[in-house]
Amino acid sequence: MKKKEFKIAKHSTTNEDYQLVKELLPHCRETIGVDFFDSAGNLQLSLTQSGRIISKAIILTVKLTRHHYRDWIEEKINLLFVKQDGESIEVHNLSRSNLSAKNLEQILGFSSGLYFSPILDDIILPLVEEQLCFKGSHPVPIEDKYHFSGRDPEKVQYVCRDGALLAPLNSITPEDLIKVPDGVSVFKLLSVLLRVAPNYIVIYILALRVLASILSSPVLEGKQKPSFGIILLGETGSKKTSLVKALYYMDEQPYNAVNFKWTPAAVQKKLKDVQDDIVLADDMYPAKITSEKNQQREMLSLLIRATGDTIGSRQKMQGSTVTTGKASSLFIATAEQLIPCSESDIWRTVVLNNIKKGDVDLEALTWLQEHPDVLRFYSRLFVRFFSLNDDRIKTFYECFLSNRTSLRQYKSGLPDRLIANAAWLIAALWAISDFLEEIESVQPLTNDDRTTFLYWEDSHRTNCLTTIATVVSHQYGRYGSGGDTDTATFAQVMDVIKAMRDDGVPLFIPLVKGERGVQIARTSDKALAFYWPNDDSYAYLRTDTLMEAVGEYCRDHGNLDFTAPSGKTFRSMLVQNGLFVKQQHGKNRTKELSVNGTRYKVTVVFRDELEKWIGYIEQK
Repeated sequence: MKKKEFKIAKHSTTNEDYQLVKELLPHCRETIGVDFFDSAGNLQLSLTQSGRIISKAIILTVKLTRHHYRDWIEEKINLLFVKQDGESIEVHNLSRSNLSAKNLEQILGFSSGLYFSPILDDIILPLVEEQLCFKGSHPVPIEDKYHFSGRDPEKVQYVCRDGALLAPLNSITPEDLIKVPDGVSVFKLLSVLLRVAPNYIVIYILALRVLASILSSPVLEGKQKPSFGIILLGETGSKKTSLVKALYYMDEQPYNAVNFKWTPAAVQKKLKDVQDDIVLADDMYPAKITSEKNQQREMLSLLIRATGDTIGSRQKMQGSTVTTGKASSLFIATAEQLIPCSESDIWRTVVLNNIKKGDVDLEALTWLQEHPDVLRFYSRLFVRFFSLNDDRIKTFYECFLSNRTSLRQYKSGLPDRLIANAAWLIAALWAISDFLEEIESVQPLTNDDRTTFLYWEDSHRTNCLTTIATVVSHQYGRYGSGGDTDTATFAQVMDVIKAMRDDGVPLFIPLVKGERGVQIARTSDKALAFYWPNDDSYAYLRTDTLMEAVGEYCRDHGNLDFTAPSGKTFRSMLVQNGLFVKQQHGKNRTKELSVNGTRYKVTVVFRDELEKWIGYIEQK
């Protein structure tokens, strides 16, 4: 027991303190067997039993705080000691285990002048409990504080990150919309959301929030649940993180965040406390140090594998309460580039590519940042309307199954996990449409509202199956390798090459014309690629040697799960992704380039297409 755990405050005894004494104690007199009157019947500021002093102060319970954690409830008690010298001492954060004569004397200290008889050990807990049960004009206040988010253990209410409790709402009425912040309609909010960034980014983040809100629903117990996260890739300065934070501002506490520098244990603890919600993994920066790169890989893999799944399960007792809990959450990660990982991990994500500077509408972003209460109001209304309604979730799940069947027929070559991701997203957008229709039935619409509503219905309900199928198909084409999980995908290989370039590995050697033909300043046998400084058309890759270097780089940096493709496979990837320059004669994908009198087999690629993947190839 550490004294600093407790807050101790002294003050002169007030009339309110004396009033509490008169109201709280009399009803304890018979049940507890303590007295606080002298022989003449006058109130005395001490507790006695059979004429023996138990405490040189009246002990009053002035507050009970119940701290709700995922797996247990911890109760803390505030006691007021009313002394005979006109001073009162209030002690905060006491647990029931602290309530003994010895512990109280230790907590209060010798200078308090208080004495407690060992007899108090048998009396104080019943005294506190009786006072907590008091129903007079001054009952003991009881406060509930929640240290997790999502549905409560009883699956009845939804706990917001700021501790607010949301109860089910069967249908939306005009009365539910009276307190709309700043008079902003849901369709005004929607119009801002649809112009703040490219729609394919915004709507999928909104859809993920929908999916996160239902993870612990009893309707989904024993059924397939949403089990993927979103990785938003974009260049530095694109405002991708600011965008996610603005869209995610549902509570007074803006967002649940983890950092790529955290330990796995810290990440698991955060995920344990976050249920029916989203964790933001902010900014997966290009690491330079091997240990940082390994940490990022471990962090990303943990997030991916934990998504939608149970993170541990434990049982803990606090006081008289024993509870067990499961945590389910989804995640959004922002990054400049995707770090290499297995295909099985990639299919557990939806990768949104290439948000660029200028893609985020700064005026709309500023509006969202300045009006978080608007998004918070409608988010909470949605949770009450949809996420806490078991009948709606049953229909929602059937919608998911139907979409999954349709997508399996429409995109038969896609991995089933990607198909499931797309089916969940479609169902989520339809759920948002149902919510908008419910509000539209009770909220008068302006012409602009009507236009926004119709646009949403047409673009993101009627046509969302094809658009979402296109997104996951693009992801499969960009990161897939035809089902060969032992071979790295093209995007992963290019990301490694970019990392090598950023680390200063001499990849591209400039060519210069000498008297005896093509010459270079550096040793040519170490070169991985060549280029002409004054020619923006082509680059020349030693694909076999380059892939060996890629594999060696990954091994040296602790990425043992990454397997570089062969030079032949990589050349096929270059063809498939439009980088290969077809030779005029023959079918061979390589040509010979003479450098310093040595002939090298090289693959000719379009320089501008290559630079789209890795940036400028000229190195200082």
